[in-house]
Amino acid sequence: MSKPIVLIAMAMIAMLAASNVCWGQDLPSGSFDFQSLLRNPGAGRGRPDVLCGLIYQDYEGAWVNYQKVSASFNEEGYHTRVTTSNWSPSLNDWFADTAVEFSYRDDNKLLHAELTNLVDGEWITCRTVNWSYNSDLLSEISSHWHQDGVEQLYTTTSFSYDPDSGYLDQVIETLWCFDPINPIITRYVYGWDSHGRKAWQQKYYKRVNDAEWTVDLRNTYSYLPEDESTYPEQLGYVQSGYGMTGNIFSYGPHPFMIDQDNIQYHVDADVWGDYYVDDYIYNEDNQLVGKQHILRFMGMDELTSEVRYTYENNRLASSTSYEAGTPGGFMEPVGRCLFVYSDNTADDDPAAPALTTSLSMYPNPFRESASIQVTLPKTGSADLSIFNLRGQKVREISASSLSGGQHQLVWDGKDSSGRNVNPGVYIIRLRSAGREIVCKALRL
Repeated sequence: MSKPIVLIAMAMIAMLAASNVCWGQDLPSGSFDFQSLLRNPGAGRGRPDVLCGLIYQDYEGAWVNYQKVSASFNEEGYHTRVTTSNWSPSLNDWFADTAVEFSYRDDNKLLHAELTNLVDGEWITCRTVNWSYNSDLLSEISSHWHQDGVEQLYTTTSFSYDPDSGYLDQVIETLWCFDPINPIITRYVYGWDSHGRKAWQQKYYKRVNDAEWTVDLRNTYSYLPEDESTYPEQLGYVQSGYGMTGNIFSYGPHPFMIDQDNIQYHVDADVWGDYYVDDYIYNEDNQLVGKQHILRFMGMDELTSEVRYTYENNRLASSTSYEAGTPGGFMEPVGRCLFVYSDNTADDDPAAPALTTSLSMYPNPFRESASIQVTLPKTGSADLSIFNLRGQKVREISASSLSGGQHQLVWDGKDSSGRNVNPGVYIIRLRSAGREIVCKALRL
């Protein structure tokens, strides 16, 4: 077991070096608007399901607070500040010690982040991050460390895309922070399935002065038949994992419908050995209720840890981590994350942006079906209909009351008689609370 364990230890060192803020447990993305992602790869769609905070707790015979992460947002729903606070048992209260402030370009692409620490009552900049783009595609994320008035290069992350498919091909991270002369480099190569979903990720590492790459772990992914995620969604979530973007506040806590994530180690040439598998478990409503981390090495098949999820009012309420106390023993709780939501508007809660009526659709263009995202500032009627360019109503998607917040509705590409509509341009119209909003949809 020495080889894969050493590789994982090196991977953990690289991960810890690249991130100074605890963003939360492994909670892949929800859904977001296709077109906004093309404008804004890696920055996300803003404030989903009004998630505004995370509370982390340790288990010591009872649940004990130890850290809280809170987000505030701008008028367009993008998180602009993420504050981390620690729990003080003596004060019986939280005290903030770290904050990250984000700024965006006019087109809502992430531009800059500044990580600050609270020292003697003053917020001191300790790290900055900058995003660069090429032809609207994320090309590089660079970060710098600030200490005693000196700025030093911390990490650089470069993104390259396949010239034929346009899909993300590989990501290279260079960790200048440990050794600026001969830093560690990690390379992630990506493969995508026919639906545009991440099919595999292969990892390599070396030092800058090394001639050859060392092959590290490989992840291969399978999905449930119900999963309808697209390449733009998956790309945004992959890219948000780099450069302190805090993807839990960009994309929400509900995952893609992954079936299994198989983790393998390199044996020789094209031979791979099973190491671990993450098995995702869903309930009848397709909500993620568990994720099991199973050791599969040298004939073993042993559950070593798992995460269990609970829901309230159809929203994720908690994720609790368990570890095996002894080989083959009972799962013992070790920590959990509580999810904090705000249903208030900006007038009620300064940390929550005012919701406005909005309408968007992805993918667009589409072939078979498309998701229509509707946001309402408060509960009310929502008349959502589809028209052709001659002004004839083709389909009525909704004519009922919807609660305030964001909703995902589906158009299966059929008219009101159940027939597939012809390829062409269609108009989607939303009427609610005296307002009318339209957007165009292209059926291929």
